[in-house]
Amino acid sequence: MKSMRNLIISMLMMLFATSAYSTTYDIGILTETPYVNTVPVAIGSFSDVYEFTIAIQASGASNITSHNLALWENDILAISGLTLKIYNSGAELLTGDYQSLMLSAGAYTAEVSGTATGSDGGMYTFSAIAAPVPEASTLSLMLAGFGLVGFMSYRRRNLI
Repeated sequence: MKSMRNLIISMLMMLFATSAYSTTYDIGILTETPYVNTVPVAIGSFSDVYEFTIAIQASGASNITSHNLALWENDILAISGLTLKIYNSGAELLTGDYQSLMLSAGAYTAEVSGTATGSDGGMYTFSAIAAPVPEASTLSLMLAGFGLVGFMSYRRRNLI
């Protein structure tokens, strides 16, 4: 009977040791202040979700970094297959370079997934930022101002 109990306990431990972990983080409105989150993960597969909103059209960037730690060729913290996927509110996968995305106003979801293979699991850092894109009228007004300053300096030079 004792061996049967040990077998059941062992099976339950194996089940939990290979479970997939998932956490959802609500960032809120993403602004030009960088959002940075360092996450320790347990051994096994994980899939974390980051939900955020862009208030106005913006140029966005997102990145993930795995923190690996090895001691005498033993991986203490390691993640294999670390991936980042960003979806818009229509659940469409955004493709391209996540270092510079043009994002319109709306809701977005970033999914970070991988497998923690270190003896103590793994650790990664997720970062995101959104900077507003200047409107065409603002840009043209700025260029007109530079032109006016250039003209005034030219005129002063010719008067002297």
